Amino acid sequence: MQRLAIALKIRTVKAPPQEKPGRSTLPVVPLVKGEKGRGIPWTDTTGSWIVALRWIPTDRIGNRYLASGYIDMMTAKPYQHAYRYGPGISQRSFNTWLVAASRGKYWWRYFTRRWSPARKLW
Repeated sequence: MQRLAIALKIRTVKAPPQEKPGRSTLPVVPLVKGEKGRGIPWTDTTGSWIVALRWIPTDRIGNRYLASGYIDMMTAKPYQHAYRYGPGISQRSFNTWLVAASRGKYWWRYFTRRWSPARKLW
């Protein structure tokens, strides 16, 4: 029997520099006076790094039951930030996200692909 010799060449690749955890590259663009969203309460969520969500309606055409608008998401401490997605997100998407078994997974699968980049509120 012949023995096969396999030579493995292992290369080390330098990883790109990582940003510090919790530091977003998005600029902070706070809500200004008169902009929709001020005074609308947050809806608390439990068991997730997404601690609160809120729905800001902007458009209801005709006699439609559900509107479209923005969704604001608040993340957990120690790096607590708020992000705004939209406009044009349906209220049905907000309701689905609010009752999802994993709000983080729903955010990752739906919002990062369709509605990014978000607007960082703080």
